[in-house]
Amino acid sequence: MKEKILGLLIPVLGAIICGYVMGKLVYKNYSDNINNELRSSRIYLVENGKYDSYEEMREDNNLNNYVYYINKINGEVCVQGNNLNEEQLKNKTIYIDTLKLGDAFYYDEVSEGKLPKLKNSETGELLPNQTDIFLPTINIYIENIETLKIGSNRLEVQLTINNPKIYQINKVIIEDMETEITESRTISGKTYIKINATPTKYYDIYRVQSIKYLQENEEKTKDTYDIINESFYKEINKYEDWQNIDSESYENYMLLADIDFKGKENIKSNIKINKLITNGQVHTLKNIGLKVENLSSGLIKESKNLIENIEFENIEIVNEELSANYIGVIAYNNGDMNNVKFKDVNISLGSNANYIGCIAQNNGINISNIILENIMENARSYLILLVIFFIGIILGVIFVNNAKEAQSLQISSYLNNFVESVKENYQISRSKLLMKSILNNLYITIILWFLGSTVIGFPLIYVVIGYKGYSIGYTISSIIATLGTGKGLIFIISTMLFQSIIYIPAILALSVSGIKLYKLIMADRRRENIKIQILKHTIFSIFIFIILIISSFVEAYISGGLTTMLIKYC
Repeated sequence: MKEKILGLLIPVLGAIICGYVMGKLVYKNYSDNINNELRSSRIYLVENGKYDSYEEMREDNNLNNYVYYINKINGEVCVQGNNLNEEQLKNKTIYIDTLKLGDAFYYDEVSEGKLPKLKNSETGELLPNQTDIFLPTINIYIENIETLKIGSNRLEVQLTINNPKIYQINKVIIEDMETEITESRTISGKTYIKINATPTKYYDIYRVQSIKYLQENEEKTKDTYDIINESFYKEINKYEDWQNIDSESYENYMLLADIDFKGKENIKSNIKINKLITNGQVHTLKNIGLKVENLSSGLIKESKNLIENIEFENIEIVNEELSANYIGVIAYNNGDMNNVKFKDVNISLGSNANYIGCIAQNNGINISNIILENIMENARSYLILLVIFFIGIILGVIFVNNAKEAQSLQISSYLNNFVESVKENYQISRSKLLMKSILNNLYITIILWFLGSTVIGFPLIYVVIGYKGYSIGYTISSIIATLGTGKGLIFIISTMLFQSIIYIPAILALSVSGIKLYKLIMADRRRENIKIQILKHTIFSIFIFIILIISSFVEAYISGGLTTMLIKYC
């Protein structure tokens, strides 16, 4: 019995201790966060819902929301909406009648500038562990900001600071900038400061982080949240500048010259940028060889805002892993692109590569004047299909060469009868030949589309390509065996060569599209994404069929005419 009681008590006590410790940690973290928020220069008292900003709250017109807003940003003071001033927030009726917080709060100290506290609704007693939180009364804050950009790498900032107690202001800290106060004067409770600022990082927006001032010979810091909207760019002139890029900082870069990376190793890659532009001219990044990781890799890992007037030339990206996803010159583009050229790009990846290309994944909206020239991707898939295709040709040749005598006679008899019928002025119907060819091409298009659109059909793509190779090898070998090498080769060129130049690359491209679709489906099983990828595969299949129709016209009217002429006159 004693053992049973102990066996029950020990887990219960352990659970209570753990719960108490974790509860204290959670409460402390919550309390610290709340206190930090309320120490800022803004307090939002929201009747219902959660908002990240005043503007977002004001967009919700269905709720009666109120805000105590005493900070100024760039000289603009919020005066619209249901604003509450300090005097109103020291009146408990505002909390009860206007904000409708009810009787769950203790209001007796709000007249002293303290925010309401929670109480026990049954006993009316204050809940424990509640510290006093006062309404912020800010005596020193930025009223107005004016900026003047000097050259490409310096900013003159003029601040108007509310300073009724005439504190001595020693420094203004701007995030990611070096600052120096060059002029300071105080008139009628306002301090006018001029600052020279030089960026240490290159962004579009900078935050005035804090004001440091003396109060009774003790340095104090007043946090601020004011914004400076000025764009700066890190200038890239040579290879060393590129290598010094901070790949994780999403900065702005201006390419001022062509950079040739030929012979360079360990080229800085997987760079996260905000903008990459030029001074208006087109500049080139060329001769780059990269061995990338198997996930989300490229020369540029992510573009956040803009790439403009840039040419990427002779770029080779290699990944020796079997599986790789989101690989490209630019792995992710989330911004605008204008006047960008990709020339001589070769991406060589494993057999299970997904989402590859010059831009592996594009989420940008404004994309204009993009030029692709000599782009090779899915190279491994093409290589495998070509190998299977040629193996099929070899097998077709071997079959004919090893055919039994009866089969050989049958093949020869068919070809000889066809040749004799043409010599006797038998007219080949071009229209019938055209329709037959179009139907055959329609069948192969539908088959490859279907096999690529289904997971289970994917392996059969290789079978179809192998069979096509076998058919061609069988036909070529039969013609040479019947007509001899010389006449046979002439006959093959006239009947098969011209349409095959169009036909073979087209069905290989459609096969690769099907293989790529299979890989994409396996990588991302979300229904909506699958639908999009199947739609892309379908559109590409229609495009390939149009090309195959051109092949059919070539077969009927060019190859057919040449065949008739050769048989009659040779």
